[in-house]
Amino acid sequence: IMGEYKDLPVFARYDMEDLFEKLLITSNYDIYNIINGYEDGTLKILQNVTRAETVELLHVLEQKIEIDRPYGRTKTTKINNNKNDLFSESEEKIEKKQIRKQRVGKKTKRSVMRSPEYLKNGSRIAIVAPARKIRESEIMQAVRWIKEKGFEAVFDERLFIESNQFAGDDIQRAAVLQEYLDRRDIDAIMCARGGYGTIRIIDMLDFSRFEEKPKWVIGYSDITVLHARIQMLGYRSIHATMPINFTGNSDAALETLYEALTGGEGARGLFSGRWLQGIDKERYKELERYEVVGGNLSVLYSMLGSELFPDTEGRLLFIEDLDEYLYHIDRMMTALKRAGKLSKIKGLVVGAFTDMHDNAIPFGMTVKEIIQEKVSEYGYPVVWDYPAGHISDNHAIVLG
Repeated sequence: IMGEYKDLPVFARYDMEDLFEKLLITSNYDIYNIINGYEDGTLKILQNVTRAETVELLHVLEQKIEIDRPYGRTKTTKINNNKNDLFSESEEKIEKKQIRKQRVGKKTKRSVMRSPEYLKNGSRIAIVAPARKIRESEIMQAVRWIKEKGFEAVFDERLFIESNQFAGDDIQRAAVLQEYLDRRDIDAIMCARGGYGTIRIIDMLDFSRFEEKPKWVIGYSDITVLHARIQMLGYRSIHATMPINFTGNSDAALETLYEALTGGEGARGLFSGRWLQGIDKERYKELERYEVVGGNLSVLYSMLGSELFPDTEGRLLFIEDLDEYLYHIDRMMTALKRAGKLSKIKGLVVGAFTDMHDNAIPFGMTVKEIIQEKVSEYGYPVVWDYPAGHISDNHAIVLG
């Protein structure tokens, strides 16, 4: 539901700002115009949409139009009348669709998260920018790597749209990501970079077609939001380096990414595969059986109190961060503790905390001391200095 016209609802499945006016559903609800999808790389407007598509659209309007509209109840009643009069789709089919929508919108609990299909020769990896803008020159090393590994890189000029610091406005970024989530010929989605912006578009995305054809989503930092949403659906994703970093990444960072994508040794667990020299693996052997969730601490903090925050109970929590003040690390860890997100986990995995800052008057504690203070009473293992986060040696972690 778009808001440029305050008195009329507007619907668009994919982005095309200049077409919004043509997609208005008129005040008497006699005309149903909907963007149905891409055809030969361009958007096509269909006026004669299928009954199923229109009923689905009307259901969305039923849920949305009552919000922020003083006359919403009257309009909703009119929508219901039109739906009953115009369409003969069975109530059973409509109910199934509504149940599916409710399920997609809620956090689901599964004993074991499921993996999308591992990549093989010829698999297609789409590159997207759901947050900060990026230049073509900044992704070319990643494109070469993708080709060298036998995969195909998929992107177009929309990847390089700029809107202030963002890779296009919210609608544009959401539209491109939505297309690749939906497409059955895409096997993985690699986020070009982080920054800020993914949380601004997460509620615009529909994951129903993603569930029909799950695919690996790759990234870290701001992409923690996308990982959290996918974990709600019960699927694994890959916390790993992104194209913006490829030129400076270690061999291990790229090798573990390849292993995670293809089901190699690095995909078998947090503590299997490549790791730092000298780690006492036996000490952490018991942690192998638990699912790992988490990501960037600041992004996790921004999701606290919403359905997006990962379910940490009975799981390992991984955290990392960049360019933060020590007092803010303390604030965020305190918030997670007070919200009950640290008390029922099976272990804490602490990645890189890079470029930390202190005030002129020192905070008086290091990052390690801050974190230890918050979790010491619980007695579970804490893994320090895991090689993941905003560092060149950013090892891939299969979340879930």
